[in-house]
Amino acid sequence: MRIYFGTYPSHGDDGEPEGIWQGTLNRNNGAIEGLVREVEISSPSFVTLDEQGSLYAVSEDEEGTLTQFSVAENGTLEFVGSASTQGRHPCHVIVSSGVVVATNYSSGSVFAHSTPLAATQASQGEPTGELFQQFGTGPVADRQEGPHAHFAAQVPGTQYVWVADLGADTVFKYQMAPGPRGRSLKSLGSAVTLPAGSGPRHIAFGPGDLAYVAGELDPQIFVIKVDQATGNGALIGQVPAGTPVEGKPNYPSHIEVSEDGTRLFTAVRGTDTLSVHALDGQGGVDLLGEVSVGGAWPRHFRALGAGEGELADLELVVVANQNSATLDTLAVDLNKGSGRVVSSSPLEVAACVLPVK
Repeated sequence: MRIYFGTYPSHGDDGEPEGIWQGTLNRNNGAIEGLVREVEISSPSFVTLDEQGSLYAVSEDEEGTLTQFSVAENGTLEFVGSASTQGRHPCHVIVSSGVVVATNYSSGSVFAHSTPLAATQASQGEPTGELFQQFGTGPVADRQEGPHAHFAAQVPGTQYVWVADLGADTVFKYQMAPGPRGRSLKSLGSAVTLPAGSGPRHIAFGPGDLAYVAGELDPQIFVIKVDQATGNGALIGQVPAGTPVEGKPNYPSHIEVSEDGTRLFTAVRGTDTLSVHALDGQGGVDLLGEVSVGGAWPRHFRALGAGEGELADLELVVVANQNSATLDTLAVDLNKGSGRVVSSSPLEVAACVLPVK
């Protein structure tokens, strides 16, 4: 399996330049093989693929940029075009139904652009796409002084898009719609308001019209019942994202539902663990276990299915550990919620994991 990796700038004198990297997962031992930097690009903290196989990256800079690459059969990347996200520090991007959606963290805004990006846009410097400003504050003064759009996801089976806003304690709602410059979004206000100080960061959808939201500031998993007709959500429960450890921070980051819909994985920075919860499909969330991620500050991960050989009965999870500058592969027993690190590879300031299935 080919995997692309996004990174942040290296702060060490001997670190590799930032960029998008490519490697291959060996399912027999979990190793990331043939790791190589495909393109050098500023702060590509999140990368994604569209339905046609193009790769999009956001550059999490003071002046945010969105860049599109075509992908060759051997995985090499070729520049197609770029555009300003019209905001500061974009940290997430998705592409769905012909619309690229990037979230500008520092400026609390959402940028939408129809695909593809024109190769001339970067040189001309002309604003393209549409910008949607979010609003709101929260009680955590140093993190919630204003809106901080963090993550976007299309609600399965609908044309609605949810955006988690860490600063506003709100999941905002948009709808895919025609815009003045092609396919875009229509802002529809709030989908669901979460408890004050929760700091919603990432969202995962599961069976039974259920969504699970990781709170970064209040380390909880918030369970949301989704109304597909309206795109709204109702908070029906919450559980701790993991077990607190005295003297260590506790900041959930990425959250993901297993392919069969029975397990929920949550990375927790500070305790540096991957929580494994059992899902009953009715809103029940029960902690099975917590697995060390092997490195420090797991910013992102992807669960990639069963291994092979001696790992055949275990789920392989590749973790981008930001502060330890490593990619660590975990082999997780989904029945017990236990697991271990089976491989580790160095990668400066690893930020994002993007498998190509």
